Amino acid sequence: MIYLYDPHGYCGKSVMLDALSVPFRKIDAYGVYTESNTNNFTNERLWDKRFLAMPDNKNPKIVKYGRFHQFTGDDPIDVDIKNKRGFTVK
Repeated sequence: MIYLYDPHGYCGKSVMLDALSVPFRKIDAYGVYTESNTNNFTNERLWDKRFLAMPDNKNPKIVKYGRFHQFTGDDPIDVDIKNKRGFTVK
């Protein structure tokens, strides 16, 4: 996990994350997670990815709560896929 703390913005986080993600995009192993863009199918977009970017996060305790904690911990998560049967993974 890399956490970039930038309370004021404009320090180049997006440029750096974009550069880091290039090799992962080539093998379809990159996902972007934002709290404002979540729905029942968010886990479908994010599961089985090797690089997960969370742009514009201001919560330094993000790894202790919610979906991100499920991804990084050993908790099972439900993956619902459109028009297919969902499943649970760790």
